[in-house]
Amino acid sequence: MERAIALDANDPDTMVMMGWDALERGDVKRAAQWAHDALTARPEFQDGLVLMGQVYLRQGRIEDAREHALWALRQDAADEGSLRLLASIKARRSPLLGLWWRYAMFMGSLGDGKSTLVLLGAFVAYRFATLAAKDLGQPNLASLIQLVWLGLALYTWVGPALFQKMVRQELDTVRLDARF
Repeated sequence: MERAIALDANDPDTMVMMGWDALERGDVKRAAQWAHDALTARPEFQDGLVLMGQVYLRQGRIEDAREHALWALRQDAADEGSLRLLASIKARRSPLLGLWWRYAMFMGSLGDGKSTLVLLGAFVAYRFATLAAKDLGQPNLASLIQLVWLGLALYTWVGPALFQKMVRQELDTVRLDARF
């Protein structure tokens, strides 16, 4: 991608790709700079608006993210990236989905290796706590720990499905005139 920038430093598509790459690596500051550069080069650029909205969402600037999502949707009401951004904003505002969204963003920012280690560490801590509670003669506490773990496992399994349902609902609201 660096070579693409070297070939055409003013290409907004390349800037947005660099921004997404930075955002995936957890470098929100650099992603914001790429998004800003892309929108400076082409102010109404759909992908640049979505990227900037995602950057704002990661920074916790919900209203700014919403403004960019709506700005992008005004240009193309059926754009999946814009609708995903809007659904992410709604999920973040929801108490139930907001917790899952923050968890998913945190785990995603760690990368595959580190997130696997975090999950393995959590499982070891759960097993240790359960066994310790049983050894201390607290079977009720051990059962409670197991129920909490089961609840967390179910929540991380159901959360993505709820989010996808929210995205589908947003997509269903987009209707084009049959004559179009």
